[in-house]
Amino acid sequence: MNIDGFFIWDVNREAVHYTAKANENIILVFDSNNEWVGFSVATSGKNWNYFNLDLDWNGYWIARERGGFNVFTTEGEWIAFST
Repeated sequence: MNIDGFFIWDVNREAVHYTAKANENIILVFDSNNEWVGFSVATSGKNWNYFNLDLDWNGYWIARERGGFNVFTTEGEWIAFST
């Protein structure tokens, strides 16, 4: 089975999450223990807003030109990237 998704790495290059695309507008986010921890919602353009399961906005993902995303907190701190 091939799942449409990617890994998210923290700034220390530790794998912290992986994703699975639910549809064109929703990406599901799982932690390293395979627990569902949140989801991202597409914005206009190629960027995404990230929410936890309590529906709290936790940050945003900015698309990189070469693919993948840089992940930021709601305060704008860069905390992770995807591959």
